Amino acid sequence: MKRMERALEALRIEPVEWHALREDIESRALPHPQAGIKLHVSRGEGGRGYSAKLNQVLSLR
Repeated sequence: MKRMERALEALRIEPVEWHALREDIESRALPHPQAGIKLHVSRGEGGRGYSAKLNQVLSLR
């Protein structure tokens, strides 16, 4: 998570709410102990300028 935080900061993407994200991951993964988790964080839809809002997608497989 520290690596992700540094990358988001470098890309000027607003910070992730790690506590809420961890709870979401744990609640989804608990029934699937063999599953892998992929977290994708992006700036969301493009547009003019640099004001970007966070868009995060959590996939469980």
